[in-house]
Amino acid sequence: MGAFIIFLILCYFIPTVIALLRKHKDAPAIAAINILLGWSFIGWFVSFIWALSDPRGRNAPTTVIVNNAVSATGYHSPPPAAPAPEPSPAPTQASSDPDTAYWDRIDKNDADSLEEYLIRHPNGRFGALARSKLDRLNGSTSAPAPAPAPAPSDPAPDAASSQCGACNSDIDPGARFCGECGAPAPA
Repeated sequence: MGAFIIFLILCYFIPTVIALLRKHKDAPAIAAINILLGWSFIGWFVSFIWALSDPRGRNAPTTVIVNNAVSATGYHSPPPAAPAPEPSPAPTQASSDPDTAYWDRIDKNDADSLEEYLIRHPNGRFGALARSKLDRLNGSTSAPAPAPAPAPSDPAPDAASSQCGACNSDIDPGARFCGECGAPAPA
């Protein structure tokens, strides 16, 4: 009979023990609800679920990978007035693709960085963009290769949506934002 009473007492304090072991930020409140209202099934259940919730709380900093179109809060950010230097990404934001990871780290307005990218990744995803930016930075006077004519069934591409107004980089047709600076694509 004594072992059964000890077992019931231990079961009664399970939410408090869980909160303390998980170092929950609300452990004192969970313990208070567990002790004062645990006799009711609802009070015990509430403290148990609370103890199992995220121990850091809702406002704890989290690692968020943000694309160029949407900020961490989910709202569209206005385009920057002047291009700011790109911060180096946090180690947790590293891409599994070495080509993309290296592209994200380099200064796209520096000819040496672009040349280094082309040396490391000659057939990389951003090779054509790197060559184009390198030609613009070096002031190349050679005429660019003519673009292939669109197929007769394809509609003509919209010239207004092929260049970003903020950084003059090429924007993919159908993209809503510039891949370089995050500015909205021209309509």
